[in-house]
Amino acid sequence: MERRHGTTRREILDALRRSTGLSADQLADNLGVTAMAVRKHLAALQTEGLLTARVERRPVGRPVHLYALAPAAQAAFPQQYQDLTLELLDDLRNLDGGDTVGLLFRRRAARAYERLAPAVADRPLPERLDLLAGYLDEQGYLADWEATPEGDYLLKEHNCAIYGVARCAPEACACELDLIRRLLPDTSIERERRIVDGDGYCCYRLRPRCDEVTYP
Repeated sequence: MERRHGTTRREILDALRRSTGLSADQLADNLGVTAMAVRKHLAALQTEGLLTARVERRPVGRPVHLYALAPAAQAAFPQQYQDLTLELLDDLRNLDGGDTVGLLFRRRAARAYERLAPAVADRPLPERLDLLAGYLDEQGYLADWEATPEGDYLLKEHNCAIYGVARCAPEACACELDLIRRLLPDTSIERERRIVDGDGYCCYRLRPRCDEVTYP
């Protein structure tokens, strides 16, 4: 039976997860494939930064290269961060009715504001939108913006990087809206779409106030 590339790669990672170091020959024996095939996968995994290799000298024979997982490989295994986060948020809400949950999201937004406020100060609105969209993009939101013929601006997020959390904690979306309003105080901002409501993307409409110069 022919093995798929992804299957062999997964089995190599799993085997190394259960060990402190294995050679290519040991992996080949464990997986029932050729050592040449294993070495090809090992080289690719090393290039991706998922493996480390060390040389072990033995009393008899040539030194052996032993492969082990690098810290970056942790992300290749099942994680329960979202489930844990949702469970903790639910417990906090049950403890005090949501006061602490709201405080946590406000503090998160405050940290973002402290980072962004100096950068956006005294800049034209399009430049501030570039910086804000760039920050959101770094956070995984796939953000961009566009100007409309009416002179408004649309700030869009094509991915919700905290979708599971946002579904159970409306404070997340509320604090994001508040953050944008604080960063762009010379605009009127309304949220028009939300991914958690079933829309294809999140969208904020920004209307410059009378004293703000608009750009085509």
